[in-house]
Amino acid sequence: MCVFDFDLECSLKNSFEDGKEEGVLIGEARGEARGEVKGRADGLDMFADLLQKLNKAGRAQEAAQVITDKALRDRLLEEFGINGPSAPQS
Repeated sequence: MCVFDFDLECSLKNSFEDGKEEGVLIGEARGEARGEVKGRADGLDMFADLLQKLNKAGRAQEAAQVITDKALRDRLLEEFGINGPSAPQS
C-alpha cells in the first residue's frame, strides 16, 4: 500500500531550513578561517598555497575539508612546511 499524502509547501520549507543551516555553518567556518589570518599580510597567501599543494598532490578531498577543520588545516600547513597562523608576528 502506498501513501500519497505529500505536502509540497512543508517539504520546500524543510529543504530551505536545512540549506540555511548549512549556509550559516559554512559562513562561520570561513569567517573563523579569515579571523585566524587577520592582520597577517601573508595569511591568505598561505591558505592559497596550501590549497594549491593539496590539489597538485591529488588530495582534493582534504582541500575541501581545510575550510572547516582547523586541526586538519594546521596539520597540513605543518606537513607542507607552510608557516601556520600561530607563527609569531613581527
